[in-house]
Amino acid sequence: EALGRRAQAALEFEVAAAVSPAVDRAFLTSQVPASDSDGPEEVATRCRLWLRAAKLRHDLKDLERRDSLVQRVLDEDGAADLQDEARDLQQKWRGK
Repeated sequence: EALGRRAQAALEFEVAAAVSPAVDRAFLTSQVPASDSDGPEEVATRCRLWLRAAKLRHDLKDLERRDSLVQRVLDEDGAADLQDEARDLQQKWRGK
């Protein structure tokens, strides 16, 4: 049961990263103006979500999905500190 919750949590982080804040705000209320979905805060938030999901995927031994999520962080522009964390995790998981 605990593994099922971890898998669901990982999926929730992945979905949260996939939905732009503008779309999310529009769904919640039409009175909140949407911000630039590629701004620095949004990029950082998306990368944090991917890293959290990657850690859960690692615990679940879903290595292909884990590596894909880490690579997404590495491919983002403007998230240097989170990219460092992603590289550290990648090296740790590869045993280097």
